[in-house]
Amino acid sequence: MILLLYIFDFLILFILITYYVWYFDTIFGEEDFSTSKEATRIICSILEKKQNVTFYDLGSCRGNFALEIAKKLPSVNVVGVDNSMLRILFSIPRSVFKKNISFIKQDLFFTDISQADYVYVYLPRELLPKLAIKLQKELKPGALVITYLVDFPSWKEQEVFLLDPKNPSEKVYIYKPVL
Repeated sequence: MILLLYIFDFLILFILITYYVWYFDTIFGEEDFSTSKEATRIICSILEKKQNVTFYDLGSCRGNFALEIAKKLPSVNVVGVDNSMLRILFSIPRSVFKKNISFIKQDLFFTDISQADYVYVYLPRELLPKLAIKLQKELKPGALVITYLVDFPSWKEQEVFLLDPKNPSEKVYIYKPVL
């Protein structure tokens, strides 16, 4: 009985610590962007036509979107990249039983994306001009860039998906960068 009380106390303490760490990461960390279910569905429909491709999620936060892609599309190799060790530590245990996903703690501007067939971007707009230069320099020919809600102002989109007619700003953009 005493052992059960210790285990219960440990679990409660673990849950409280995890909650506060998660809470403070959101307050003091970077912004946490979540991709909608409809955007995820559209992106999966684009990727499901391809086999054995590599998909980078730049700024993967806590890994929800990357994990969803890996779960729905086992033939896609997913790489989540985030600069927060805490977020990566939350993502890794959730990916243990999936062979097609990995997470990297790294600044996205120092990440080697030369093997990417697809790069997903849902980041603050102010990062996009610098990121556009990196993508144009490093992506292999034929690689596509997918964005959600944000667009590269200096690029011409190849395709645009309007997700909600009532909200014309909710779009998924597909780009084929000029290399």
